[in-house]
Amino acid sequence: MTQYWLGLDCGGSWLKAGLYDREGREAGVQRLPLCALSPQPGWAERDMAELWQCCMAVIRELLTHSGVSGEQIVGIGISAQGKGLFFAG
Repeated sequence: MTQYWLGLDCGGSWLKAGLYDREGREAGVQRLPLCALSPQPGWAERDMAELWQCCMAVIRELLTHSGVSGEQIVGIGISAQGKGLFFAG
């Protein structure tokens, strides 16, 4: 069974997910648009519950389109937008 690593990038406008094998070959990439809340000028916030739903959706789409099983994923890397901080809970 081929092993894959999942990368998630939560950027300012898009949530991207990619799958890569041991040699770094891309098995698939999917992305979904993200929206930010702006309660006042100069502020940008994210609804963490919505972000979590988007994460699950983009991973689901990635696995479906690539034909890779979740059992084949052996590692996950996560990156996010610069100058940002996520609070949940």
